Amino acid sequence: MSKKLKIAIIGSRGYPYVYSGYETLVKELAERLVKSGNEVTVLTSGSTVVVDKVLPTLTSVTYSTNNSSGLYSKVDDIITTKTATIINFGQEPSAGSIYPKEEAFFSTCPLNIIDEVYNKVDDYLNDAKNQNLIKSVHVQAEHDDDSPVNETQWLQKLADNHNAKLPNAIVAFADFSKSNVADILDQHQEFNNTRGIRQILSFNSDEPKYSHAPEDYMKNTKWLENFKNMKNRNLSFDIQVYPHQMDDSYNLAKNNDDILFVLNHTGEPCYQSKEYIEHWEKNMKKIASCENMVAKISGLGMFNPSWTIDSTKIFVEKSIEIFGIERCMFASNFPVDKIFNTFDNYWNSFKTITKDYSENEKTMLFSSNAEKYYRI
Repeated sequence: MSKKLKIAIIGSRGYPYVYSGYETLVKELAERLVKSGNEVTVLTSGSTVVVDKVLPTLTSVTYSTNNSSGLYSKVDDIITTKTATIINFGQEPSAGSIYPKEEAFFSTCPLNIIDEVYNKVDDYLNDAKNQNLIKSVHVQAEHDDDSPVNETQWLQKLADNHNAKLPNAIVAFADFSKSNVADILDQHQEFNNTRGIRQILSFNSDEPKYSHAPEDYMKNTKWLENFKNMKNRNLSFDIQVYPHQMDDSYNLAKNNDDILFVLNHTGEPCYQSKEYIEHWEKNMKKIASCENMVAKISGLGMFNPSWTIDSTKIFVEKSIEIFGIERCMFASNFPVDKIFNTFDNYWNSFKTITKDYSENEKTMLFSSNAEKYYRI
């Protein structure tokens, strides 16, 4: 990188934050930019600030959600005085969000600056270098709800042009609340590696901060009607929901029994209490009664950042017991979970938990089930 810059990054809920791909990217990007000689300030909307002492030119300023004017004023000052280059990772407006999607907040940072510190597939391969990685599945990462096909196009280009040919399968995004969803599905299927679709449905009215959908879509008749566009496409649907949404998930799968549903992130168990685990288990048993539903065991650090093998073992073993080995597969949720764990720790933990399984059972959990269900 020839020219060293002063860079302001906005759109993060904290540095570092305990969950979310946006925050993972902000942390990784900020630290890489600093190590390449740039001066970086992360402007956040909350969460405890932890700044690595070995990165003296990386600082963070936190604005509480009730002080959004302070953040706006700071960013406006940066734009006016041109004292820094802005990288914006602001998300769509939502409950509690302080980042409006306005032109003034769009990135002023040339994309080549990001490209110079990110190696994309090579970064992933470096994380996985100690594991026997043979294939990978990329699940949509909230790129752009209005232009979701751009992400699929980019991923296909990566797969076509990299020696590793990764990712082998693409699970793309489509918004079934929109009238153009059939056209979006058609466009995704123009790419060779497209295997499935995901629209995150996780909704929690009691704790909005845990909602990753603006509403409980499975209670929306228009959404349900538009979901019928999935039929006769040979596409799977990655379904990400909380345990309390599994009754509706059961109905969705039953009413679309010609579609394979892949339950994401172990059914998102949020808490560790005995009562909650019983609640999660009860709902997992119901959704597992759908023969067209399989389970992806992953994301166990999202709600338990300090997780250990002991704290996650019950969710792994119960999932396998409920669904059966032939309907389960392990996944890493990387790089989102990189905030609080390493690729090696994830996969070595799964290996420890299954150390007494037969070789055939291990093969199904670690590779062949994923190959079967994602058709790779």
